[in-house]
Amino acid sequence: MALWDDLVAYYNGASKYDSWGRYEVNLNHVTAAAGTGLGPGLSSWDYTAGTIEKAAVVQDVNIPCDSGNLTISMWFKGLASGNGSGVTAADNRSPLRIASDELGTKPGGGFVSCGYDVSDIRGLSTWTHIAVTCTGAGDYEYYINGDNVGSISSAAAFDDHIARIGNLNGSDDEFADYITEVAVWSRVLTSDEIEVIYLNSQPRLDGSVAELSLLIKPRQMMPGDKGEAAWINMSGNVLLYHLSDASVSAVDSSGEGHTGTSNSITTGSGLMMHSSSFATSSAGSIYESASSFDGAASYIDTGVDAVTLGVGGNNSRTILFWAEASTWDLNGASGDAGEVIFTMGADAEYEDFTLLSWYPNKLKINTFSDDDYEVILPTSPTNGWNHYALTYNSSTRRMKTFYNGNLLDTYRFAQDLDTSPTNDIKIGEKNYTLPGGLWNNWTGSMLEFAVFADPLSSVDIKSIYDAQKPPPLPLPCILPESENAGSRIGPGFVINNYLNSSNQRLRRAPQVPFVLGVKGPLSLRRNSRISTPAIYPTGSFCTGSS
Repeated sequence: MALWDDLVAYYNGASKYDSWGRYEVNLNHVTAAAGTGLGPGLSSWDYTAGTIEKAAVVQDVNIPCDSGNLTISMWFKGLASGNGSGVTAADNRSPLRIASDELGTKPGGGFVSCGYDVSDIRGLSTWTHIAVTCTGAGDYEYYINGDNVGSISSAAAFDDHIARIGNLNGSDDEFADYITEVAVWSRVLTSDEIEVIYLNSQPRLDGSVAELSLLIKPRQMMPGDKGEAAWINMSGNVLLYHLSDASVSAVDSSGEGHTGTSNSITTGSGLMMHSSSFATSSAGSIYESASSFDGAASYIDTGVDAVTLGVGGNNSRTILFWAEASTWDLNGASGDAGEVIFTMGADAEYEDFTLLSWYPNKLKINTFSDDDYEVILPTSPTNGWNHYALTYNSSTRRMKTFYNGNLLDTYRFAQDLDTSPTNDIKIGEKNYTLPGGLWNNWTGSMLEFAVFADPLSSVDIKSIYDAQKPPPLPLPCILPESENAGSRIGPGFVINNYLNSSNQRLRRAPQVPFVLGVKGPLSLRRNSRISTPAIYPTGSFCTGSS
């Protein structure tokens, strides 16, 4: 299984929001403190100020743990004196409690210790990782910094909802001064998975750390029905096509009801993305696919024109989407060649607003005037998935183009736009016959096509990109994934490849010099070492030890 399987809730300490599901918390006498987290620029929940009942209180629906099978993982600093609870139900039952310096559970009735004395970690000024797993049979396992430190057998199971993080209900019994990277699963993680979470959060050479978000790879789709998210204000959203597969390619999730029709759209591979707006369970749904366009018959007709949508005439607007282009210009260097990414308006001066892929490696906005606008992309647009955004401000007539979260260019039109209501907004196909035969339909795949009736800021665009961007490219693998690498690199070693759902990891053995290429994060047990630089076919170079 992958680390995101059965993940229910995840809080990175930067805000009150659940970055995975829908379990927003109220920070009661607790602050989200920037710069106090595991590494530079990361945050944590600060419990050091305020009065009684300093807690992150789960709002609306508490985090469900009804099956009794669960895992709770968090980092803390400054373990409080006396008793404390990491998480609790509304009736103060807790699977993660400290009483009289003992770590254990209070699932109902009295406290049960796992046999671990917390004296050694109490008062430390450094971060400590703690995790607990529980089965429906009442079997508990406790972990400190990746190591199993104790267990409990056949106690009462914790089969309730988590209502508070960091304290009891209605009490001054907080767990620690600072808490971050809180995650809850509705399954029992293995000891190897818990160690991977711990090891991958250790500081790197540059001082940075890997947040859990880098291990639970799915990105976040934009919230449907103008839902709120920590990374984007959706109030101005008037059209939202997730395009996660062909069956929902023309479904409008904006809440405005502009579901259109699709033609010859197929389902292709896409960025792995998470969306609670399609939720069939508390953890939402995961999508690994996208809507693909064949460059000939494929297109989506939204069934609504620009004026009706509120982005016609000279109105402000933002259009943004992810795209993986198969080609960029089927007609080569022909003067009027291009592929239509989206179109709105009509073939009259300033009444058109069509975005085309243009030769060579350009984007072009067509207005059917001498005021058409072209911008050169900094990298090849056929190099995989890229994020595109256009904003237009009606008061200044300025259009900004963004590429992978960064401002690429700013252009000021000579006069007001007058985008026409004559035709529906279309994705992947032009609205009219001109210019004769030279424009083609879009060839490639798309995700997250959204229209806003206001100009989003540069910060908004960057936040959207950061929340949805793919993970960093993994190190290249020098062996086929299907091949057992153990015979190549000595006894006792196997490949860790959690991001590709492998159940193997790099295990400790006597120190052996070797050259190793892996696809996925590389984790070593403590006191192990890579003593030979690893040189990869692509030219990347690294050394490492732990």
